[in-house]
Amino acid sequence: MSKTVTIEIPAASEALVRRLLVLHEELQALALSAAEGTVLDACETAVVPKENRGKRPARS
Repeated sequence: MSKTVTIEIPAASEALVRRLLVLHEELQALALSAAEGTVLDACETAVVPKENRGKRPARS
């Protein structure tokens, strides 16, 4: 069994935290199933809208 922790968050943040945990689990599964050398591309494709791929924010 994996180790667990209990955290307290504002009730208003519960939905966001749950969505982030689901995204984390999905990305872990995707990364584990991606071919060697393609993990970053596979994860980026899953979360970055097509029109934004390859764009990076300007550094200040």
